[in-house]
Amino acid sequence: MSVPLFPVVAREYAEPRLTGIEFGEDVVANLRLIDRIGSLPVIGASLSEYRIARASLSYNDHSADSFEKSYSDVIERLAHGDHLGLSPANAAAAREGILRKRDLNRAFALSAQR
Repeated sequence: MSVPLFPVVAREYAEPRLTGIEFGEDVVANLRLIDRIGSLPVIGASLSEYRIARASLSYNDHSADSFEKSYSDVIERLAHGDHLGLSPANAAAAREGILRKRDLNRAFALSAQR
């Protein structure tokens, strides 16, 4: 998925976000949740409208560079580090997904420069 995921779960299944991950921390938190409880049902209809405010971390002159570094760090941790606490199979799948997301961000950043 290339859109935000907002799972609603009982508090007992939620864990604090990992330190050292400022950009994309919601993605990592969701990956860790799915690793613990299994797949999540997805509602086909949109129940919210996602907007990025101009003053947010995701919308500034340095956000592309910040996400590039964060995704690269996460990819490294998934491949050679603590695997973010994920099972080996989920760490491998997550790494592939984050690689695709980083590639999408790179393509978007290039198109925005034109």
